[in-house]
Amino acid sequence: LAANPDFGSPVGTIMFWIKSAGTVPPGSSGAMLFDRRIEPVAGFSSCGDVIVQSDDGSITVQPQYYGANVLSAPLSGGSVSDNKWHQIAYVYDQATTGSITLYVDGAPVGSGTYKTDYAWAWPATQQIELGQSHDAFWEFFDGQMDDVRFYNRVLTDTEVALVYSSDALVDPAALKLRFNFDSAPGGMGVSWSPSVAVPETAGTVTGPYVDQT
Repeated sequence: LAANPDFGSPVGTIMFWIKSAGTVPPGSSGAMLFDRRIEPVAGFSSCGDVIVQSDDGSITVQPQYYGANVLSAPLSGGSVSDNKWHQIAYVYDQATTGSITLYVDGAPVGSGTYKTDYAWAWPATQQIELGQSHDAFWEFFDGQMDDVRFYNRVLTDTEVALVYSSDALVDPAALKLRFNFDSAPGGMGVSWSPSVAVPETAGTVTGPYVDQT
């Protein structure tokens, strides 16, 4: 997803569903679920955050400032690598006195505060990556993802649980992004090359086929 001011809120909620049997190489550790982080270089005062499916099936987040993990401890909440659908929700407040909370299947499984008195922020020009990362250290996500949401405010425990149990939008005005995959997205096309291509499972072909948009 291209960078957008709607994704720059200092408080918010990131939410999605995943189904995965576990992590796989290539990569060194953990499958990337959500990546909007820039490794620290001169001129960048804040690095963003990642949400990772760890190799042991837990979920970990790493908001960072100048490359230092600013959590009191990584947040993990049970194994999600059981090839069943799980809702993941991540609530954050980037202020120096802020905190983060992680939810799995509508229930809070951990919260954390920051080690230092530095606030962190989203890198304004960095894209959002779902299921993969520009950093080769991380593994690609091996599974399915659905109903990706980005709210520009903190959702309460009750609201997160309501989304889990009923699929409610909760606060449409605060919902800045939603990919629910209920229908085919617009702007996609299918082209046949050559126009008499034969599907692998077909013994004969009755083409020609025409391009569809």
